[in-house]
Amino acid sequence: MPYTSNTPLNNMQVRNHYSFPARIAWLLAFVCGFILVVFGWHMYPVVDGDAFYFIPTMKTFALTGNLENKLTNFSYELDPKGLGRFLFYVPAFPYFIGKIAALLGRTSYKDVVVILAVVRVLSLIVFVKTMLIVVQRLDTKGKNMLIIPMVLLLIVSNAFFLFATNGRPEILSILVISIALFVEFALKIDWLKHLAIQGCIGILFPVSLASGFIALSFYMFYIFFQPKSIFQKISLVAYASLIALIFLLLSYFLSGVDIQDGIAGLREHSRAQLLYHTQTGLNLLLKFWGSFFLFFLLALIDCIRSLRSHFYNNKVSFLDKLWLLVTLIIITLCLFVFGLRAASIRYNFYAFLPLYQILALRLMLQSSISQSRILI
Repeated sequence: MPYTSNTPLNNMQVRNHYSFPARIAWLLAFVCGFILVVFGWHMYPVVDGDAFYFIPTMKTFALTGNLENKLTNFSYELDPKGLGRFLFYVPAFPYFIGKIAALLGRTSYKDVVVILAVVRVLSLIVFVKTMLIVVQRLDTKGKNMLIIPMVLLLIVSNAFFLFATNGRPEILSILVISIALFVEFALKIDWLKHLAIQGCIGILFPVSLASGFIALSFYMFYIFFQPKSIFQKISLVAYASLIALIFLLLSYFLSGVDIQDGIAGLREHSRAQLLYHTQTGLNLLLKFWGSFFLFFLLALIDCIRSLRSHFYNNKVSFLDKLWLLVTLIIITLCLFVFGLRAASIRYNFYAFLPLYQILALRLMLQSSISQSRILI
């Protein structure tokens, strides 16, 4: 919990401890956000890769109200009616960005990319706020000199990990997951916290099915640590799944895409992915995962430490152990299907960078606090 005291003097001392690194953090976040928007305005880095499937769809929807991309044969191949509609992915991401562009009356490619850059800036703001909450809770007296460099490193790496011109749904997923993390650390009412997290998971499914399934498996791991019965834990996952189904159906309804055609497109795209995207191996995995593997590894270590502590400090029932086993199997399956089956599809785990970073920060702070405290 945050450091508190009955004396105004001690409260003022705590605020002074955190005002300096917080001011630096927000200043750096502002600079990084400004750079992201400027890069988006100049459409830099060059738009390529999967952006060709998403950004033209957003522009077309902003202009015509139709989710379609007639610039690629892929759209026609996956459309049962041969109309070139956007069917190879769930529709919420291009629909949401295209809708904003239409409402603003900004319908050029540059406008769409700038909107994506603003979404990245919003996710950075939410991440920085969450990170500062974590820092205040773990370093209650503000005496750890590692805080400032760690905070600055995390801000820069979070901001420039994914540029707007990438064009993929992970741009929006990162924002949703950042909000879920903020909810976890900021809300105090348990049922409201779970409802908000379930809502975030539900939103992820119509944005990216992969992000949704991964988030749901991570949520199962999260509630393993909750002092709840197995029935309550199953109910929480069931509620999250129901919300996800409602949001998924709603996304097809709002976007005007026939759900049967949408499912057909998803099925054909998934089949093609499984058949043709299979290149993997240690060299390729190191190449594609290298950009965020360190944070992923530190987050994994933090989770292992949390498991050890939980088993040591609590009497874990057989049913809870069974829940954990099932959860770990599901997470492993998600990791293989969406990340390791083909090294190039590691982008499915991009969206969870804020989670890896917060867990890495917690690990580093707890490790440094347990070893020594250096006055600043």
